[in-house]
Amino acid sequence: MLRFLFSGVCLVSLAVAGCGGRTMPETTPVEGVVRVNGRPQHGLLVRFLPDPEQGNNTSFYASGTTDQQGKYVLEYDYQGVHGQGAALGWHRVLVLDTTVALPAPGKAQAPPSVSFAYASPATTPLRIEVKAGEPTIDLDVKR
Repeated sequence: MLRFLFSGVCLVSLAVAGCGGRTMPETTPVEGVVRVNGRPQHGLLVRFLPDPEQGNNTSFYASGTTDQQGKYVLEYDYQGVHGQGAALGWHRVLVLDTTVALPAPGKAQAPPSVSFAYASPATTPLRIEVKAGEPTIDLDVKR
């Protein structure tokens, strides 16, 4: 009986710790305004991906969508834990235009409001360090 109880406690401990023994990284609130060529832009998906070249946890990311004033607030979902903010450390930041829809047949697609360079971790020029106590990170991107 004691052996089964001990096994159960070990399994619960592993489940709480997460798969592979990963622990929840330290986070901090992050919000800001995205400006495209100097003007706030709505409908942009902003995603902070930890930068593996800087030793940051590669399985934790946070994202948010800009409102009418260009403001975003980052949120995360890490192994079932939901919250606001991003992991501390260096990130590659992606910015994607969610307002561009597929064109009607025979019509040309409208260009996105941001360059495609911001859509990939390999090409984004945005490398940002998230620091505790610095919750505002404004982003300036090009069309």
